[in-house]
Formats: sequence, C-alpha cells, structure tokens
Amino acid sequence: MKKIIFALPVLVAFYFTPGCTKNNNTINTVYDTTYVIYKDTIVVKDTLVLTNAKYPITGYWAGLYTIDGAESYGEFYYGWDIFADHTLIQRGGGSNGYSGTAKGTWTLSADSTLTADIVPTDPSQGSYGQHISAKYSPSAGTLSQGKYTYTSGKTETGSFSLQRVE
Repeated sequence: MKKIIFALPVLVAFYFTPGCTKNNNTINTVYDTTYVIYKDTIVVKDTLVLTNAKYPITGYWAGLYTIDGAESYGEFYYGWDIFADHTLIQRGGGSNGYSGTAKGTWTLSADSTLTADIVPTDPSQGSYGQHISAKYSPSAGTLSQGKYTYTSGKTETGSFSLQRVE
C-alpha cells in the first residue's frame, strides 16, 4: 500500500508536466517596450505591421544622390546599411574622390516613411548633423522620394533614391 501511495504523486507529476516539442519554421514574436520583431523586419508597434516582406527594411541599400542647386556636378554614390537595432550607417561619395561615412538611428512610420538622423563617423569630415527621409516600398525594394537636409554645420540639401541589394 505504501508503494502505491508513494507512486501516485510521482505519476500525477509526470502526467501534468508538459512534454518537449520541436517547432521549425515558426515566427516568434518578441515583445519589448516599443518594438515588435517579425523575423528580420522591424516595425514600430501600433503603426506598421509587415510580416515577411519581399524586401525587408533591414539590409544594404545602394543608389545615387544629387545636390540641390548643383545638378551640374552630377550624381554621386549613396549607400545605407540598415540594422534591426535601428542603427543606420550611411556611405556617400562626392566630387574629387571624396567619400564619407555617417551613423545614426532610423524609424519607420505607419505611412512607410523611413526617417533617420545621422552624424559623421570620421572626425576629419567635420561636425554636422543630417536628417534624411524616404518612402519605403517593401514590394518593390525601393527607398524613393529621398531627401536629405543638414541640420547643423552645412546648409546643403539634396535628393536620392535607393534600391535594396540582395
């Protein structure tokens, strides 16, 4: 009788203990105070929900930019690395072989407008701030209608368009 009384709680514990299961190819939703992460696409909670976009916002984007009022200079290389932690690294070329890099943070609003504020990463480039914005198309893989404006250090403005590099 003692063996049955001892074995009964053990059997009950095993009965109510959940078993292990393996679940491949599932989308795990991670919650924090501000953002919801769906695989590799970040969206701001309560604004834009993109699940498994053809061209996710994170990744490398490349294209060209022009300087407003100086179109005779031509177009210059412009590229962005957009990371899931909301970091954006910008690389750009210019006249006379100039190239520069800048770093900042980005957000994506409900109307698919990406905005970012960046500053140079190399002290020899001077001290400036730049605000950039563009329309994101997850189906076409483009950042179009792009505009940049210096918020400090310079007065230049310009436009750009970027394509997602796979």
